Amino acid sequence: MLPTSVGTISALNSSLCAATGTTLTLSFATGSIAWQKATVTGGVIGTFSAVSGNTSTSLITGNLSTTKAYKAIVSNGVCSSSSSQPITITVSPTAKVTAITGSNTITTPACIGATQTLTLTAGYAGTIEWLSSNTLAGTYTVISGATSATYNYVPTSTTVKYFKVRLTSAPCSTVQKSATGIAVYSKNCPITNTTTKQIIDEFFENSTIKVNAYPNPFIDFFKLGIETNSLEVVELNVYDMTGRLIETSKVDPTKLYTLELGLNLPTGVYNIL
Repeated sequence: MLPTSVGTISALNSSLCAATGTTLTLSFATGSIAWQKATVTGGVIGTFSAVSGNTSTSLITGNLSTTKAYKAIVSNGVCSSSSSQPITITVSPTAKVTAITGSNTITTPACIGATQTLTLTAGYAGTIEWLSSNTLAGTYTVISGATSATYNYVPTSTTVKYFKVRLTSAPCSTVQKSATGIAVYSKNCPITNTTTKQIIDEFFENSTIKVNAYPNPFIDFFKLGIETNSLEVVELNVYDMTGRLIETSKVDPTKLYTLELGLNLPTGVYNIL
């Protein structure tokens, strides 16, 4: 009697799209064949169980919905049975698009320079690409590097921008894309004299220094007028609303009136200390 020889398993296709199958072939086996299969989760093969009624050198897997591992047990009379090395058939889910949150309306626009976060809701499947267009029905182009479930859009002009997502799931050929774009409107949010003056007043209310901001009102820039008996250099620190230091200036108090603030800053709200 010939000794048991388990042979090797090959697959017609080892990577599949969901709801498709493949054919496995056991080559160079000697003895009776029994196929087994197991579920693969996170790359870890689970417990194998028998594939009933399959004893030939070929196994048609049928349509698969999840990744599976297969092996063959070969026995020959009184000789010890042998198990082949497992083969994994990777199954990719069909691409699926879900809704996008984070849009706004023309009556609730975002401020230029402020982050507007768009999010693809749970349940999507596949590799993500964010797309944008200047018009709802126009051509949507890929946003370079935007491949996560969230996209942080920072408007740079007073306009409306439309966004979609496109998902793919190799080796599946089907591409899924948002049915319609979602809109993000934006506008200028000018610095207000009232806000800046309040910040300055609160900072200096218990000191001997008096500060006035002018012109009043202002949009693009403003100047500070300072009254103090001190001859020490005045340090001005400009912070954005997240606390990040944007600009630092050191000025002689007698020359402070010549300093224009705001010219090199994007539109927004700032603290001056």
